[in-house]
Amino acid sequence: GVSASNGGDRYGPGPIGVIDGSGIDKTVDADDPSTWLHDGSGYQSELMCWFFKDGDGLPTTGSNGKLAWISLDLGSSEAVGELWLFNNNYQGGPSGTATYNLYTADSPTVALPATPNKNAFASTGLTPAGDYDFSSGGWTLFNTAGVLTAPKAGTTSVDLTGVSARYLALEIMTGHGDTYNGGRVGIEELAVTAGVIPEPGTMGLLVVAGFVVLLYRRHS
Repeated sequence: GVSASNGGDRYGPGPIGVIDGSGIDKTVDADDPSTWLHDGSGYQSELMCWFFKDGDGLPTTGSNGKLAWISLDLGSSEAVGELWLFNNNYQGGPSGTATYNLYTADSPTVALPATPNKNAFASTGLTPAGDYDFSSGGWTLFNTAGVLTAPKAGTTSVDLTGVSARYLALEIMTGHGDTYNGGRVGIEELAVTAGVIPEPGTMGLLVVAGFVVLLYRRHS
């Protein structure tokens, strides 16, 4: 039920390639991203883009200085546990994401643009997408400059315990220095684990316990 939007994908299948498990070996436990491995697939199964492509490089950046972006739509506001990021695994290596900003939202003030077609450049006038300004309203900046230190096949996770959101979005701020045709940046796969929501009976016990503590303090 998860869908995605992004600023364009030069080679791959578009944002669906970042949430469909392609490029990932899930043999050990398909439900546990901590056991997943990169399977060695190239850019065909990844998000790989030139942002605001002008010729063959990255001559300009988007709002807030980003190189690229991708947003996940969970379909409704959900309690989330962890966000797993699997870095670009292209054979050249340095085209992976280096630093990123993570945002959450339930109701963005400005609707996310339509998803660009496969192989569409993320360039104004060339795709239905392009840039998106996450300061436009409704978004909460969860962290600044998260890091994927490994330029190829690096993996990391972000603890989102306590967060409920419909949308999760990454601004890719810097890459690991790819210079092919001016430079590319991308990411292999994103995965979200479900958070834990207390059962109604458990929540009732928590509330009652808190009320008893308040009464004790009041009369002590």
